[in-house]
Amino acid sequence: MQERLQPARTDARTWTVIDQADKLRDRAKDVSDRLDNNLLGANPNLDAVRQDLNSLREDTVLLYGRGELPARNVSAVGFALYSEHLLAVEMAGTLLLVATIGAVAIAHRRREGVA
Repeated sequence: MQERLQPARTDARTWTVIDQADKLRDRAKDVSDRLDNNLLGANPNLDAVRQDLNSLREDTVLLYGRGELPARNVSAVGFALYSEHLLAVEMAGTLLLVATIGAVAIAHRRREGVA
């Protein structure tokens, strides 16, 4: 297991994500404290609570990789394809290669018969 985790220790992107997750965890604690203080107070401000929770949700969604930014979505799709679905990508590539070779072979035979 340690050998598998070794590349992650030197990867800058991994450390960036870990730092962002730590900041988000701290922010979630702050939002939770504010939520408790606000709701347990004499006059709870539901709009402020809703705004804090929506902001926290948006940051969590962005960190998860399903955010609104197009570049982030493309990056997330690429990362998911080559990390979670690598076998399917390789099989699709092999299938496309075989289909291309077959199409070229069929097209080449038809030309010889016509000429």
